[in-house]
Amino acid sequence: MDYKRHAPKSVRQVLCTREITEVKPISNELKNRSIVIAIAIHNQTNSIDKALKSALQQTVVEKQQAAILILDDSSIDGWERIHAETLRNPNIAIIRGHCGSPARARNALLDYVDNHFNSDWVCRLDSDDRLATPISVEELCSKGTQTGALYVLGSNSLSQSSPIAGELSGINLATPSVLQDRKRLVEFIQGFCLEGQQQELPSCNLVLASNCGFRYPNIRSAEDHWLVAELLMLHSDVGQIVSTPLYSIYSLNGTETKRNKNDTQWSDQRTRLAFAVKSWQEILDTKKELLGVGHEGVVWREDDVILKRFYPWAMNGQYVKRISKLLDNCSPHLLNPTWFQERDSWLCQTSYKPMRGLRQYTEKSEIIKFLRDIYKIGVAPLNIKRSNMLLDENGRLVMIDIGKDIVDLNLSRFLDLCARMYGIGILGWSDEELVRRPSKQSQDEALKKIPGFETFYRELILGIHKEQLKGPAKNMEATTKQDVTLLIKACAQDAEVLLHQVQHIVSQLSYPNTFEEVVLLLDSYEGPFLRQYATPNLVKLQSEAKKLKRDGWVNSVIIAPIDLETIKNLYLRWFGKSDISHTHTLSSAPLSSQIWAFENVTTRYVLQCDCDVLVGRKDFNHAYLDDMLSALATEDVFSVGFNIPKANNGFRRYEAEPGEYVPEVRMGLLDLKRIFQHIPLENPVKDERYTLTWHRALHRRQKQRSIRSLRGGDSRTFYLHPRNEDKPHLDLYTVRDLVAQGQYPLEQAENFDLVPFANWDYPKRDEEIVFLLKGSRTNPELLQRCLNSLKQQDCQHFGIILIDDDCDLSTSWQWPDFLRSFNARVTLIRRLHHAGRGENFKEAISNICLNPDAFIVILDQDDSLLGKDVVTILKSHIEAGADLIQLPMFRPDKPLKQYTPNYISPRRHGGGEVWAHLRAFKKVLFEKIPEEYLYKEGEWITPSDYSTMMSLVELANKPVFVSQRYGYLHERLPYSTKVKEEQLQKLEYLMSLTPLG
Repeated sequence: MDYKRHAPKSVRQVLCTREITEVKPISNELKNRSIVIAIAIHNQTNSIDKALKSALQQTVVEKQQAAILILDDSSIDGWERIHAETLRNPNIAIIRGHCGSPARARNALLDYVDNHFNSDWVCRLDSDDRLATPISVEELCSKGTQTGALYVLGSNSLSQSSPIAGELSGINLATPSVLQDRKRLVEFIQGFCLEGQQQELPSCNLVLASNCGFRYPNIRSAEDHWLVAELLMLHSDVGQIVSTPLYSIYSLNGTETKRNKNDTQWSDQRTRLAFAVKSWQEILDTKKELLGVGHEGVVWREDDVILKRFYPWAMNGQYVKRISKLLDNCSPHLLNPTWFQERDSWLCQTSYKPMRGLRQYTEKSEIIKFLRDIYKIGVAPLNIKRSNMLLDENGRLVMIDIGKDIVDLNLSRFLDLCARMYGIGILGWSDEELVRRPSKQSQDEALKKIPGFETFYRELILGIHKEQLKGPAKNMEATTKQDVTLLIKACAQDAEVLLHQVQHIVSQLSYPNTFEEVVLLLDSYEGPFLRQYATPNLVKLQSEAKKLKRDGWVNSVIIAPIDLETIKNLYLRWFGKSDISHTHTLSSAPLSSQIWAFENVTTRYVLQCDCDVLVGRKDFNHAYLDDMLSALATEDVFSVGFNIPKANNGFRRYEAEPGEYVPEVRMGLLDLKRIFQHIPLENPVKDERYTLTWHRALHRRQKQRSIRSLRGGDSRTFYLHPRNEDKPHLDLYTVRDLVAQGQYPLEQAENFDLVPFANWDYPKRDEEIVFLLKGSRTNPELLQRCLNSLKQQDCQHFGIILIDDDCDLSTSWQWPDFLRSFNARVTLIRRLHHAGRGENFKEAISNICLNPDAFIVILDQDDSLLGKDVVTILKSHIEAGADLIQLPMFRPDKPLKQYTPNYISPRRHGGGEVWAHLRAFKKVLFEKIPEEYLYKEGEWITPSDYSTMMSLVELANKPVFVSQRYGYLHERLPYSTKVKEEQLQKLEYLMSLTPLG
């Protein structure tokens, strides 16, 4: 869960839309007027009145040919309330938005008119200026309409006194002979930019044709000069100059003008403009094909070559080195130029290829290909706008801009790129609809407002990583082996272990073939038992058996009869005598219950075993039943014994001398049809009891008839049997889990009885990097996905500890097979009872990991790594000295949310998102955490990602957050309200602890 203090939101730069809304509804009549007088305002209540009055006095407004459109750019000075009476005028429309700068506000007005009005002209009027005469707008628009121009430039006077006095101090006269002559224009610009000339370009007097596409550059000062200079230099053929009447009275007392003049931006931008215009002139004078100009340089074509000359301030050797390295990737979506220097300027050169501009909407598939490619190569071309994105002859999207905006990719930049490409290419938005602006919104809140983008981004990221997120490699469904029954034998002293033992046996034996039927035999005898190890409890035995049947572990539970007549008749069939009725042999071994069960088995073959046997599988694909049935096919064979742990891997042929071996009573496959053909069997009687068990009596018949019971088999499947006298001292849970995985100590090899004092410990880990996979009853498909992401790592130098807490044996029997490809690099711990995060953390980190410098990487079993280079990234930062490393996580439920850990005082910042996945830290750091920072009143503090990570961060000397790309997929189910409340209380406690370190 995300834990945040309740504090007011701070203003930050986020990528967001302009959020344009109508404050005053705009009628269709207004929208159909041919002229729009566009005014942008931001906290300028003291100057807007003069501007509005001058606009309302225009003849075109009086004739209802023009509408006045005001854009309020997030004002908070109450200007609407103060000027409410004026604003009620029906010729005025008001919209509100969030633009962030004067240039962007002007562009927002142009975009809004293009998209919502049917006008011909958009006339600029700053909120602290005023139109000079009532006919100013009419004269300029009429000139434009008559000539078919795309822009018209007028003259203005300058006012330095208060807006009320309106005293004129000078005139910026729009003179055609100067502005439409390239050489004189350059000299004029040089004059006011470099030489102190008072008269400037009359840039505040611009009238633009609707849908002309011209927009102001987003710079803090002189943005209107840059636009007008570009129009006059490069598009003089589509413009008109109107010297008189004056268009506007420009106030030099404007807030933005004062701020700019007190900033070096004001002089810097004029110096740069002068240099840039001179550069444009040089290219135009050579008659070369000028392709474009910008704030970094000028681009032109010479035959089959395209060149870009950078302005001196826009490029240097360090930038060239960085950009060259990034573009040296053979990406079909980016250009890879050749660089060289001439005088003080850098140039780059690329081959000319025919390309076409983007339509308003672009093929979604091409945008996805482009974004996938830049994510893969780690390059962020940030200058995303429609003019920089072209389609090559194959319809492939190509970013043609080369400059300082080509940088290393990180997730923040990638999210920006995706949103802007989506807005421009799929929604058909303008270039500036989505840009970074000051906002109190969080980044994900802002991006959620983009229609359909959340789904697009989620699908994009999941698609990029689809190899890591593949489903199961194989479907582990067993096929039924007809005519074979699994018979599990239990008695009253097995009551305490019956449930888990039967689950263990059934789960271990049911793949790749399962049985026609699984039968649980209960012996009603209540003792005394031969080598008794536990207090008999027949009631609990029967209760546990019912659970096993209810939950589908066994098909039927049968209880051996105890009535004398049934037993006598049974012995008559098996041993030829009808006067014996004791259920057990002279040595107290069970007899009647087992042969009675054989008669009640409906299949020819029965795999019978005691309920206390432990079954090992080194390879679940081993079809052990096929091997045994094949061996049993020989006519002189009664039974085939189940294999035992071997010293050497491989297959040993099933064999036996005539008359041998003794049939395996603990675990073996019987051919009941052949056995029944040989009964009754000879079985001596003493003290009114039979002296032989059924398998010993059968062995005697084997010797008489040269019948055999075979032993041998494949070492991949085996069993062993704990002796009763060893059971009270045995860690059965651990031994059973290890045997189930096919693991046993060397001393156990070639022994069917369990060697109790051998080293029955989980394998230790000494790798430098160890992944800790914690979970409980994880869906097998999710665990396979998790392990698949580990298998795909380019670097396999790591170990794995997988802990399944409170495991479900109906699914977890598959875990060893899932882990097989990692060979000996895995420690699997399956707990049948819940131990909790604290116990599992300590077991894995303190007991299993031997290397004190090991890096523990937390990976939840239902999550997965993203990318094939996660281990490589971890190793590189470990080698650089990091002692705590985090990589970004992707949450499909919150795809736009980016988690950035704050390593400075996380307890004072609500945890500082240090809890977020992927988390890797040194073992020695974890072992330095005091108990009271992990435990409260003897209980492990959850959520453990907070309790561990805040302490680890405080103890770390060199924590590192690698922000380039996603490293972790984190899927989360929603918490209940109760759990949230409980965790918030614990988090309050964690936040109150004194920081460590």
